[in-house]
Amino acid sequence: RSFPPSTDDADNYILAALRHVRYDQLPPAQRPDANGSPAYTRRGYEMIQKLKLNDVEARFATAINGSESLQVIAQRIGIPLNDALLIVFRFQALEIIDYWSSSVLSLPGSSDDAE
Repeated sequence: RSFPPSTDDADNYILAALRHVRYDQLPPAQRPDANGSPAYTRRGYEMIQKLKLNDVEARFATAINGSESLQVIAQRIGIPLNDALLIVFRFQALEIIDYWSSSVLSLPGSSDDAE
């Protein structure tokens, strides 16, 4: 009931609804790792071009390159980390991005592997 009917397509409607979620409302399991790295899904790269993004989301979307951490992206485009975490949450919910946590991105130590 909080969201009036809209003529937007489903993806834009869902994105608009997700904008009402605050960081403190996210369960810990849904909070992205601040040191992780976002990368577009094949479908997501096409979808992002059609969505009605706000200015911050648009800057974030253009900054995704698949190799930088979320913290670096947030600093580079000048947004607070919590805002970047919320954008990651929204984009993940719409399957626009895959988000690789820092534990997945770190390589195992090579002290004994070199032999």
